[in-house]
Amino acid sequence: MHKIIIKTGTQIKKTGTVHCVIKNGKVQKHKPWLGDLFAFSYDFLMEKNVFPKKLTAIMADHLKKNQDVFNGLREKNILELGTGSGSICTMIDPSNHYAGIDVSKGLLKKAGKRLTNLKFQDYSLFLASAEDLPFSDGLFDWIICNLSFNFFKDAQQVVNEIKRVLNHRGQFFCSVPVPERNTKKTQIHGVLRSQEELKNLFQANDFDFTEMPPHNGAIFYFTASKRA
Repeated sequence: MHKIIIKTGTQIKKTGTVHCVIKNGKVQKHKPWLGDLFAFSYDFLMEKNVFPKKLTAIMADHLKKNQDVFNGLREKNILELGTGSGSICTMIDPSNHYAGIDVSKGLLKKAGKRLTNLKFQDYSLFLASAEDLPFSDGLFDWIICNLSFNFFKDAQQVVNEIKRVLNHRGQFFCSVPVPERNTKKTQIHGVLRSQEELKNLFQANDFDFTEMPPHNGAIFYFTASKRA
């Protein structure tokens, strides 16, 4: 069993399956892009609207890519930035410890139910921001960010946090829409950073950056390996 260690000075309160960060005596609140009221329909919206109409991408190809990446992972400490409803967890072996963060408590509750149904014995979910992770340094073997990086306003700070909580051989895997692949000029929420911007950002922070296939609509896949 892996142990999640909270960084010094951070207070946590658990409500149900969700750990909440406490600041100034109160649960830290965030503003989800869809709002918690839409948590129940999140998966439907992703399948029927976001993938085919916004990302102009094939969901089956996206899922296969994730499956290929996660297939060999066993007994690792894994963090996902932007857990959503926990859909990626269906491709992660339950022998891993899974920690997920999101700014939507409604989606985290949904993810908790999914993880329980998937027989994960060792998981934890946090209502927290990717720009201020509540975890201690060097804790994770892998960090995943599935179609969420464009929602992070301060990309440099997120990369700082990724670098801090990854261990010395840690891997970051990301799928994110980029402007040059959005050939149909659809409206995609968040800040779209180019492939070159993403590459420069990670390389400038001591990561080895590798672009990955497939070319799937507006989605760009890459890994960033932390240099020892």
